[in-house]
Amino acid sequence: MSENILIWVSLLIVLSNLYIISSSRLSYMIKGIAVQGFLLSLLPILLLSTDEMFHMIFLAVLGVAIKGIIIPSYLYKTIRNIKVQRDASPVVGYTFSIFFGLFATMFSFYIINKIEPYFSSLSS
Repeated sequence: MSENILIWVSLLIVLSNLYIISSSRLSYMIKGIAVQGFLLSLLPILLLSTDEMFHMIFLAVLGVAIKGIIIPSYLYKTIRNIKVQRDASPVVGYTFSIFFGLFATMFSFYIINKIEPYFSSLSS
């Protein structure tokens, strides 16, 4: 059961990356970063072992507090203080950004599949 939840959370993290890449408004990007921070903070809880329970829960709470709440609130405050009128135009188009994000994600999964057998052969 926990493994299925881990897979879904990992998928949501990848989708949040693509959401951030495809957003044109700073406020949507900040919301995406906050959601991603919350999802990343769930990972230690999903990988919880009885040996390090306190450390994993502490790491998860600290992650939610910093990446899910504190950083986004400071970013919102900065946007209000500098009075952003328009969101910045991207250097490359959104289509290229999404394509590159998908390519980088697929490449990272390819690399992970190549690295995993290497490390498993070292441990045996």
